Amino acid sequence: MNQLRTLAASSVVALLAAAAPSQALAAYVTPWGPHGELQSGGNFVLGTFTGHAAVADVYTFTLAGSSNLLAQAHELYEAAGSVDLSNASVQLFMGAYGDATADTSVGAFSFNGTANTNHRFLGLAAGSYYYLVTGDLGPSGGNYMLASAATAPSPVPEPQSLALSLAGLGLLGAMARRRKID
Repeated sequence: MNQLRTLAASSVVALLAAAAPSQALAAYVTPWGPHGELQSGGNFVLGTFTGHAAVADVYTFTLAGSSNLLAQAHELYEAAGSVDLSNASVQLFMGAYGDATADTSVGAFSFNGTANTNHRFLGLAAGSYYYLVTGDLGPSGGNYMLASAATAPSPVPEPQSLALSLAGLGLLGAMARRRKID
């Protein structure tokens, strides 16, 4: 019985010790409003963090019509072991951030270091969306830049239009051949 108490007490102490160094920062929410051709944002968090500190930033926006998005993320400055953002990722959700309804995950990508990381989100419908940027800060902080470009999707021809175009080309070919024979 005494060994069980010792094991339980040491387990509680270990859990508290593991949880103690973790620091959660308040979410940084930036409303972009209607998504223009190019939107950008970022965060530069400096400070002294003992143990683990996490960042979770949100960028909200709306799309007026069908769109494709090109998102780009990277660290602005990196000093290994000091100012660093590790395990960084960008997630895109469809829905209004912070409301009571469940949001739909559209996709995600991770980024690390100062090299640009690009990701395309294709065929998005009109509506409310938001990017969620997460990562772990180094002991002196971390930073990143997020840019997003919206473009209209390229139209795909309807089968009837394609058939009409091919028929027209066939008629032009027949007319050219007939003139060549005459």
